[in-house]
Amino acid sequence: MTHTAAPIDADKSPLTAIDAEILDLAAVLQAHPGITEALPLTENGDVRITTATLGTWTLDIQQNEDGDFLQATETVPAASPAPTGPAGPVVQDVILPALLGHSGYLAVSPDTTSGTARLTAYRADRQHWTGTLTSTA
Repeated sequence: MTHTAAPIDADKSPLTAIDAEILDLAAVLQAHPGITEALPLTENGDVRITTATLGTWTLDIQQNEDGDFLQATETVPAASPAPTGPAGPVVQDVILPALLGHSGYLAVSPDTTSGTARLTAYRADRQHWTGTLTSTA
């Protein structure tokens, strides 16, 4: 049985911090021409990303036990090596250009060496979040 999450209701009030982050992230991703849809989901930090040529993926921002997902950033890393593995092309061709082309993000560190890609996104407000990217095709 496949579980499908509903989209976040952007008009609900108040939005949780993670819902607000996911709505913003989906808008940034949706603006990239390689993405046909970036749908913010009600699954605690998920965005479903559909690309024109690289399939459908779910980006899940990780939360700690307290429900926090943002952490303070002291130093922002320099450029990361090119991503590899199954998620390498979608990270390299779609997610990195979408986030790094937006003023709200300073850097993105991908780790795509395992079966599940991990991304750490460093925001302009000196905080970062980490998420996992999995194929949902």
